[in-house]
Amino acid sequence: MGWEAYLPLIFCWAVALVALVSLGFSIWSLSWPRVKGFVEVSFLDAETGWTRTGGTFHQKNTETHQLAYSYEVAGVKYLGANIKPWGVSDWTLRSGGDDSDSGQILWSGARDTAKWYRPGVIVDVYYCPARPQWSCLEPGGFIVPTLVGGVAIFVYFAFVR
Repeated sequence: MGWEAYLPLIFCWAVALVALVSLGFSIWSLSWPRVKGFVEVSFLDAETGWTRTGGTFHQKNTETHQLAYSYEVAGVKYLGANIKPWGVSDWTLRSGGDDSDSGQILWSGARDTAKWYRPGVIVDVYYCPARPQWSCLEPGGFIVPTLVGGVAIFVYFAFVR
């Protein structure tokens, strides 16, 4: 048996390690100090394109939330864009269609965050004390890293072992 037989094991444990580091980062962000910040830019960027599946074309709608906020730490001004400590999550729930990119957008995480963080709103900005340029508006966020790590471990025990 060659080294290639260990690739699924290495992949699953690498994904679990990344999820564990993300989870640790999420927990660490709960202890960050906070300052008041100001939402400079916030808009919903909607794009429409076409994808081809077999011989048919499907309209593909995507939405992303573009955000920038400013804050000041120890007299130095910073500009941030992260809602969660690991970045943004533009989750979308769609209806209909044969693939996940087709169909009407029923719910969009980007739409929700665009409603909460409008231009001109004063927000609490949480920043890393060692590197104030690392910031977020919502510290914590354990669900995504926990799910990713759980799926990696499940795949390992269910299919690889």
